[in-house]
Amino acid sequence: MKSIISLFATTAAICLAAPASAEGPEQLDQLEPGNGEWQVEYYGQFGSTAAFERLHSVEASYGVSEALAVGIEVEAEAVAGGLKFGEASLVGLFRITDANSAPLGAGLMLAAGLDDDGGLAEAEARLILEKQTERWWGQANIMLRHANEDAESGELLAYGWNLSHVIADGIWIGAEGSGQAARLGGFGAGFDAAHFAGPAFACELEPSQDSEVEIGLAWLFRLGDEGPRQTARLSVQFSF
Repeated sequence: MKSIISLFATTAAICLAAPASAEGPEQLDQLEPGNGEWQVEYYGQFGSTAAFERLHSVEASYGVSEALAVGIEVEAEAVAGGLKFGEASLVGLFRITDANSAPLGAGLMLAAGLDDDGGLAEAEARLILEKQTERWWGQANIMLRHANEDAESGELLAYGWNLSHVIADGIWIGAEGSGQAARLGGFGAGFDAAHFAGPAFACELEPSQDSEVEIGLAWLFRLGDEGPRQTARLSVQFSF
């Protein structure tokens, strides 16, 4: 437990050493952690900075009850020579239905992020949908976001999805996509929506009876007239 908290604190400190962009792939969130469960997750994008901003984040969250989980997320952007702090966010997840018992798992996530000056960098409401069977695992996120970035602000509608098929116990392969569906207001010429899609892989490991590690990889290509700009997406999620 102490080592996990220490790892999170160290990683967060590194991140504090750049801002979120509306031009890259979107992160997929799940209906986790469960009641009484801790979860620490790293998310990162790896690719050419000429194509889009490469985001990295660390989030620690706790399941307060069957219906509520709360957490803190620190986000940074990769720049030449290191990382630049983007924002620190408070996150609340309200589970509407349980993915294990209901036909479709659903939840509402609310988040508010502050920049390094203490101003509002981002506010977001996210609908999370999830369904898992013996053979298939489907996920979808729909995000309504207000963002302040580079002296511009505005509202946008974004999305993310993943559909995977089990190939062995705890191993899935499939496809993933995400992007910005529409600009709802603001931004002006500074808004450049992008859409990404590509193959995805996920696996689950159980180091002990009380812990689980989920690793997700995706290779995403930017769709549209600007050509196939590529990025690799990595997520590592530890639950205990």
